[in-house]
Amino acid sequence: MEQPYSTSKVTVEYFDPHGVYKLLAPGLIPRLPLRNLHWQSHAGPLRSIDTLHVELAPEGSSAAARDDGFQTQIGNGGALPSIDASLEKTAGHRTNKPARRHQIPGLRRTPYLKVLIVRCDDNDAYKNKVRQEVREWIKTHTPGTSAKKTNTAENHDAFEWLVLHVVIPNTVAATQPPLRSDFNSGSKGAVDHIAQIRIGINDVPYDSLPRVVPAVPSGYKETAEDNEAAWEDLMVKMRSLILSSFDMRVTQYEDDIKEKDNQRSLPGWNFCTFFILKEGLARGFESVGLVEDALVGYDELSVGLDMIIKDQRTGGNLGTTASALLSFTDELKQSALKAQKIIAQAQQEDDEVVDMQSAGAKAGHGDDTFDEIPDQRIQEALSRSHS
Repeated sequence: MEQPYSTSKVTVEYFDPHGVYKLLAPGLIPRLPLRNLHWQSHAGPLRSIDTLHVELAPEGSSAAARDDGFQTQIGNGGALPSIDASLEKTAGHRTNKPARRHQIPGLRRTPYLKVLIVRCDDNDAYKNKVRQEVREWIKTHTPGTSAKKTNTAENHDAFEWLVLHVVIPNTVAATQPPLRSDFNSGSKGAVDHIAQIRIGINDVPYDSLPRVVPAVPSGYKETAEDNEAAWEDLMVKMRSLILSSFDMRVTQYEDDIKEKDNQRSLPGWNFCTFFILKEGLARGFESVGLVEDALVGYDELSVGLDMIIKDQRTGGNLGTTASALLSFTDELKQSALKAQKIIAQAQQEDDEVVDMQSAGAKAGHGDDTFDEIPDQRIQEALSRSHS
């Protein structure tokens, strides 16, 4: 079973087929956690999140990162390794062994943002290979981008995606202005899913630098201000995309909760299903640091549960509470039946012992300890049934 996600922390999952995350991490990690996020609540004023902790996890990992064989070294004289095999391996893994989904939405730990880290050294490499690879990754690794419009249940685990181009020194791409992408929507106000970070020559191990420097540089040179602006652009996009995912999740939970709440008077209405959805929403607030909103949800659950138990115990309002809570669980039923069987066997043994007793035993001889035996047997039987 997957472990619940940590309090006040969201997961950002990255896919690193070219092995350049190790070059990106020294500049990225010090810029975390994310700060100064603002989210417009659907049922109240603007919410501010001062600090949002982010867990960076390799693609396919859960609580602990594991090596899926996707990491490759870039110290190969500038050659660009293909990610086709990685895509096929990952696609096959997902098809044959799909990830187990926790039956309680609020306890699933799923990424709010998925990032493809791309190395592309020049325009020719992009046109001939990388562009298609990016398209395949979007198609294979981000099914939510199409499913979320038709399958609203998937929005409990809604996520956004980002393609991050990492530029290596001594490449043609390093001498050119930021590459334009054809993966963003052309519509006005559309979400930008592309970012670019240039790695400084002093930040790359010597044995990992391409040996062939472009013979005809374009004259473009990124300044320190340009580099810092690129990092700020990346952090802004991460904040925006994570909040977009969070908003989709909250909207889905609120819609489901409203639907279940409107069904209270219907036969078969079950408080447990309603409870799971409310708890999932509260845990979502908790994951992004909106603790006060989470506490409101937990308080509402506490009051609602107390009312349901009171009504069901007193028999009041039976039309709505008769099936709100189960009278017993399957586990409790099986334990009771097991105990009942053991008690019956014990009583049968006692009857046989009494029949073999002398007539004096039937008279009792004033001995009152025999009357306590059935209670003792019951206690022993219950203990054995639980064990």
